[in-house]
Amino acid sequence: MRRASLLTRLRTCRINDSLAQIPIAFYSFSFEPATEFATQWPGAVGICQYYERVVQKFGVRSQIVFRTVVDEARFSRETGLWTVQLRDVETGETRTKTCNILVSAVGALSVPADAPFDTSSFDGKVMHSARWDENVSLTDK
Repeated sequence: MRRASLLTRLRTCRINDSLAQIPIAFYSFSFEPATEFATQWPGAVGICQYYERVVQKFGVRSQIVFRTVVDEARFSRETGLWTVQLRDVETGETRTKTCNILVSAVGALSVPADAPFDTSSFDGKVMHSARWDENVSLTDK
């Protein structure tokens, strides 16, 4: 993750809780089912709370690298290892890591795409769900 914590990821992406209406089963791990919710749709806050619980339970916080992007990952058939080029988004510092297993969790959808057409003719506020404006009312929409 590129953010300082799992919960600040929610705040940074500005996920409106009503938009996170995907059943928790799609966000939970098979080895640690999300059974703490009274609903299948706990929203963005619930999803983040679930991840925080899993991270704490399995003690993997120290293994999570925040504020980092993967610039390159190459697999060597000769060695059977991955060589991964990483860059700190705040300092620009780069480093290389080698591993035998690479889990791609780089956030392919973490950078929202703007509409590929001119939105200036639309009435009202135009926004991406990942850049949600909390001041916009959805009443009667």
